Order: sequence, then C-alpha cells, then structure tokens
Amino acid sequence: MVKCRWCRGPARRNKFRDVNGIEKSEANCEECFNKSTEELLEEYGE
Repeated sequence: MVKCRWCRGPARRNKFRDVNGIEKSEANCEECFNKSTEELLEEYGE
C-alpha cells in the first residue's frame, strides 16, 4: 500500500509538473493533495 508523504495515511500517486516543467510523481492522500505546500510544512514539517 502506498502511504502519503506527509501524514503517512493511505494514498495514491499523483503526477504533476514542477516549476521547471519536469513531470514528477508523489504519493499524497486526497486531503494533503488539496493543501498548499506551506500548510503542509507548517502542519507536518519536513
């Protein structure tokens, strides 16, 4: 089972493009996927 990068809950892989246009894949749950990076860093740290 894939786990969320942030909260470690059940997740799925989401594809996105970074600022340089490079396609990446990251495991996020639906809740964390919909939050901004700033919110996630504040809540979970890195």
